[in-house]
Formats: sequence, C-alpha cells, structure tokens
Amino acid sequence: MDRTRDSLKKVNRFALSEFKELHPKSIKVLQVKAKSVLTRGVLPNYHVREIGYIRFLVVLDRGKEFRIYFFDKNGNNIGGQNYDVTPKFLKKLEKSTVLKTQFPKKTPREFEDSTLLFQREFSKLFHHINSVLGINHKYPYTILVRKDLQVKYDKTLGCRRVNKRIYVPAKLKSEGFLEFFVSLEWFDTYISSIVDITHENNIELVFHDLAILLSGVYEYKNIEKLSLLNLKFVSLSGDFSRDSVVNLLKKYLGILTILKKYRIKLSLVEFRYLISQTYEKFDFKNILEEGIEADPFFFRLFSQASKVEDQEKALLDKDLFLSTLFGLTISGDFKPTSPLNTTITIITDFLKNSLIYTHVLKIESLVSDILTNYIILYLDFNVYTTIQGEILDLDLYINNKSNYVLEDFSYELSWQPKKGLTVRSREDMLKSRDLHEKKISNYNFQMGKKGSVVFSCAISFTNPIFKDRKMRKKIFLKEILLGK
Repeated sequence: MDRTRDSLKKVNRFALSEFKELHPKSIKVLQVKAKSVLTRGVLPNYHVREIGYIRFLVVLDRGKEFRIYFFDKNGNNIGGQNYDVTPKFLKKLEKSTVLKTQFPKKTPREFEDSTLLFQREFSKLFHHINSVLGINHKYPYTILVRKDLQVKYDKTLGCRRVNKRIYVPAKLKSEGFLEFFVSLEWFDTYISSIVDITHENNIELVFHDLAILLSGVYEYKNIEKLSLLNLKFVSLSGDFSRDSVVNLLKKYLGILTILKKYRIKLSLVEFRYLISQTYEKFDFKNILEEGIEADPFFFRLFSQASKVEDQEKALLDKDLFLSTLFGLTISGDFKPTSPLNTTITIITDFLKNSLIYTHVLKIESLVSDILTNYIILYLDFNVYTTIQGEILDLDLYINNKSNYVLEDFSYELSWQPKKGLTVRSREDMLKSRDLHEKKISNYNFQMGKKGSVVFSCAISFTNPIFKDRKMRKKIFLKEILLGK
C-alpha cells in the first residue's frame, strides 16, 4: 500500500513538472485497472496483456493529439508516445484506467462532451433515414467537433474531411444545418460506396439535391436556412409531399442499389449520363407519377456509353455486354424473337473477355438473375381445373417455345393456403426434359377449407452459361375459388 502511494507521488511530481514546463491543456495521471487488458488498439507498441509491466499513465492533452508517458509499479518512466484524439480512443482509455490526479484540478471536458453529443444526434437522424428508405447504410467516418471551424454557406458547410474523419463546426446545429448535413452525408457516402468517381461540381449538386429532398422527409424545421446557401436546389413546393418524396427517393435509390448489388463500376462517361438523367427527372414533377423503370434506364445508360469513341476498349466491351444483357430485361409486352441458344452464345462470347470481370465484380449473379427472367419468357404455363363436388382436378401444362433444351429441369406445384387442398393422386406425364411435351402433370385434390387458393410453380434448371449454378424461379399460375 505504502509502496503504491510513494510511486504515485513520484508520478505526480513528474506530471506537475511537465504541466508547468510545457503548458498543455491538461495533464491526467491514470492508474491502470488491476483486471483490465490494454489491447493493441490502446497501446500498440507495448503489446500489454495484463497490468504486470505498466502501472501508471501520464496523459498530456495537446488539443489535436495526446502525449502519453508510461510508468511501472515503482514510478519509473519507461517511455512515451503520441496518439491522435478520437472518441473511440478516449473511451478505451477511460474504461481501462482510474483517474488519480489532474492538472489543472478542474478541467471541463468540452471536446468530448460536444463531440459525443453531436455524434448521438447525428446517429439518430442517420438511422431514421435508413428506416425511411429501407436501406441499412453505415456511416464510414468519425465525427469530431471543432470550435475553431466556422459554418460556411457553401457546399462544405465549413466541414473538413481528412481520411476517415470529418471535422464539423461546433455551431453547425445552432445555425440550423444539422438535418441537412446528415442527409447530405448520407447520400454522399452511400453513392460514393457505389460509384468510385472523383467528385465534380455537378456530381456534388446531385448529392445536395437529394439531401434537401430528404431533409423534407423528416420535417426539416429550418428549411428557410437553406436559402442562405448559394446553390441550386429542387423546389419542395407544390406536389412534393412527404410521401411523394419518399417514393421518388426509393425508386432512384433502387437504381443505385442494382449497381451496388452486382458491384458494377461506372466509368466517368456512364456516371455523367446518370447525372444528366437524374436532373432531367428532377426537373419534371410528373416523375412522381410516372416512376423510374430501372431496366430500360440501365439499357439506355450502357448503350449510350458504348457509342462514345474516346472510351477505353475494355469499357466499350463492358458497355456493349451490359447493354445487351439489360436489354433482355425490357419485357412488358415484349416477346422474344431471336433463338434462345443464339442469345446464350452471345452472352457466353462476351464473357470470354476477362477484362469485363474487373468492371462487374458479381457478374455470375447478374447474368444468372437476368437470364433466368429472360428464359421464363420462352415458357408457357397453363392450368386447367374442373370441380365436381368436393373434388378438384387440375392439369398443368408447360411448353418450351425455344430451340434450347433446359438441362435438369424440375418443377414443383404449390398452393396457398396449404390446408385448402389435399392431394388424392398425382400423375406425371413429362416424357422429355426439353418440355416440348406440353401436358406434364395431373393432380386430383380433395377440397377442404372453402375460400380462394393460389397456385404457383417453382421451377429449376441448370444455368446454361455457368453450369455449376442452378437457376430457380417461382411462377404465379392461377387463383381459384373453392365453394362459397
């Protein structure tokens, strides 16, 4: 006990000497908790596992960084190191130590308190955006509040971004820009996670347009403040109701989500086209009624980019491939005219170019998803039913109209609610796997609970391009009423 007290006095003398000589903002003498473990994240150069070696810490607060000296149980100085100030570091340090002495005696924790308060409010608003738009996006930066930064009425709002940190003016909230800042950061970081393009003025304007739209989603109270910013924004007047804004943003983000899902990297030409289309849609309020159709949009995006002469050959090949692939998804009343095996051959030939894989990182999933929906267009599903008393007789027809044989084809009829029908007998009539035999199954059901029954068919077959993958799809067939 006395030995510890004597060691602490020795450390305190060192701390007081440093305080008088160096004049830091503050100095704290900390004792390492007996059962704590200081991981590499706190003291990286010392590999400390338990208390054994380091007993006391002297922490000099220099504002932007800390200087930490290490002392053993006898109060001997065994070295020091500088550390950057982050809330995560402060939290770990506080958890692993006990405060013994500090100079000056009472030091306000303005930096920690203002930063943590701002982080909590930012996190709450950020998660609200996630819930409104139905996207689980994580913010990648550490926010630090700085009193020396002034709020600016431009695109930066006075914030500074350095590596994985963003420094914000302490008065950003009191000036009325917190909600706008959060929505701006949401779109900036979300779009940047999808499109790896260097920021330009017109790109930043898109972020701001989206941000101000989203500000209206959570009833932004200081919307008039944005008039101070010398920027062009989309008007929130007229028919831009909260629900309309949410629907618009969900549709727009649905397009970006496809890029992220398959990790498609856009070239600068492609992204400029995306931006121009964005402004075109925002300029007309009827987009809220018309919506955004993602598949034709992507087909136009890549087909237009493939016509630009100064594009690199690898990017042109990628654009031709993707415009061909997304062109298959423009269905609606579309009826396929080219032979299915010809389409499969074209896609297979494109995939021989290994450079395409560097621009579409999840290319197998993209091809499989689009090709599955395209192949379905070549299949006719028909269901014929007859009811006699409590017995339902059902014939299922599947006709392959293509010249391509679907390998390892299988199907399974299903219905909801399951208790509505009980199978009395089933007869399969499929003679060949190419499905040119139209009638493939007959079901005889005992009807149970009265009401409507929905029939579906889950089909499966080997991917014609990636043979190790199975392609699956559930097809709605028919809804019938059982009794009254």
